[in-house]
Amino acid sequence: MEKKFLTLTETTKYLGLSCATIYSYTHNKIIPFYKLRGRKLYFLKEELDNFIINEDNHVKSKTQLENEVLNNIVLGGE
Repeated sequence: MEKKFLTLTETTKYLGLSCATIYSYTHNKIIPFYKLRGRKLYFLKEELDNFIINEDNHVKSKTQLENEVLNNIVLGGE
């Protein structure tokens, strides 16, 4: 059975980020998290997946950008 919630250590491994980065993200409310009785941090795996695939994190390829430009020229910016 797959775990729904991950600990801080598990989250760092899952995202490939340092503890300091995760703490910074939680402090700045960049990443969703849960705090059990004001102590340990927990992260819902589904929310971490959504955080990763968030449109703000998506970097388009050169081909995607070129296609968007071409579509804008052909469609007149519609």
